[in-house]
Amino acid sequence: MYTIPNDCGYNKIFKHSWKTTEYAIPMTAIDKISKIVSGKWGWHFIPNKNMNYTRQNWYEDQILYLTFENRFDLILCKLMISINK
Repeated sequence: MYTIPNDCGYNKIFKHSWKTTEYAIPMTAIDKISKIVSGKWGWHFIPNKNMNYTRQNWYEDQILYLTFENRFDLILCKLMISINK
């Protein structure tokens, strides 16, 4: 498995954003993205307006955003990576 640099990863937010339709990021996608990109990148989650943290599956009420320092990295990932859980 590929190592994520300290300045990349969870809660690292950069200029170029990809709003996905998923609520999670598979480890296989993290590995593939790490191998493709040349700049910094990260991911974070934004809760839906109806987020209910008391539900057992509360995490399903959030959206995954991938962000990239370089626009070209964003384009490459959109073309080459599947984020489906």
